[in-house]
Amino acid sequence: MGFIFNPLILISFQSALAILLTNNGAVSEVNYLFYVLCPLLLYLIYYIVMNKVFPAARSNASTNKFSNAQVCASYIIILLIVISDLWIIVRIIPFYGGLYEAIHKFGSTDVVTYLQRQGPLSIRQLIIINFFLPVFIIPLIMSGYKLTKYLFIFFCLIVVLMAGGLYGARTLFLEPLIVSVIIYCLGIRKSSRAIMLMVSGLAVLIAGMSFLQASRFNARGIDEGSRILLNYYSISLNQGAKVVVNDETRQPLYWTLSSTFNLPIISKLIGTKTVYEGIFGKIPINTREDDFNYVKELGGDPAYNTLGIYAYTYLDAGIWGVFILLLTFIYSDFLYRLYMRGSVMGILLFPTIYVLLLDQLRTAGLFSARAPYFLLSALCLYFLGKLTKRGRYGYLGKGADD
Repeated sequence: MGFIFNPLILISFQSALAILLTNNGAVSEVNYLFYVLCPLLLYLIYYIVMNKVFPAARSNASTNKFSNAQVCASYIIILLIVISDLWIIVRIIPFYGGLYEAIHKFGSTDVVTYLQRQGPLSIRQLIIINFFLPVFIIPLIMSGYKLTKYLFIFFCLIVVLMAGGLYGARTLFLEPLIVSVIIYCLGIRKSSRAIMLMVSGLAVLIAGMSFLQASRFNARGIDEGSRILLNYYSISLNQGAKVVVNDETRQPLYWTLSSTFNLPIISKLIGTKTVYEGIFGKIPINTREDDFNYVKELGGDPAYNTLGIYAYTYLDAGIWGVFILLLTFIYSDFLYRLYMRGSVMGILLFPTIYVLLLDQLRTAGLFSARAPYFLLSALCLYFLGKLTKRGRYGYLGKGADD
């Protein structure tokens, strides 16, 4: 089933959507078509050459094993995340006016907007701990079949859903859920039953996302939620197309590097913000309000603060942003090949990076604020595995040699 998650399929599909969902005349502009299609064509050439010169090694990646220490560390980290999310839930409920109102107005835009812009700093800071979850959940999923393990994961995801939904950060729940689905699908053989299960899971996932969107805007029904969800992508793409067509550029490499500016401890030790401002000038976005104003100044809808990967790379580098896009495509392909070869880093990073790719028509994709946390989590688990080689668990109870 691994071929389904080949980045080439997703990137080709997204490139088509970037043209089909743009209805503001941008599709008739040569520079926009060039900007969307050029990185795709270059990536196709790269992909064909790589497959001829360095064909992807075939390996049952699902048989890779994690050490006892890696699995135990994952349990501990996830337990800490659950405890912090329970604390966040208790702190957020009063902003809704009590438990009943929190259930009734779950994810209400008014409350969410206040929490994200002016809410307690402790909540806004602690919500970040959820960024570690998508990577640390992988060793658990691959640690052999145990009912208690699945109950623990289910409980964890429910708590994350509640905390993320109340705070208005649905991706906190969706990312570990999608990673779990990817790991499961990559670990099973192709069959009609497996395909039916995957299609059913996808349908449930889309329905769930639509429901969450509807609840956030005080709407009802999956149909209304689906419309709102589609708007997120179509509006982002149309706003982004204007950026390319109007040849808008801002500070060089801001969106490409911004995910490194607010890393706890690390960004202060390295001084990433100071170095960037010394080279390129003042950082344009420091608050949630700045984020919406930034889009408004570009002529976008102030209610939607996203522009899509094509606009973000163009704002950073102009026409040379084509090569930033190409590098992200190549990087995703590299991790996919690592996964298919059974590399531990590939197993830890590919599913999480693929999740970021899924949303890049709306967001900055691989340059998301979560990406550095995924990399840090993967590195910690990788080196922990190097130090603890004995006593390993096999995926779904099936052992194999490294």
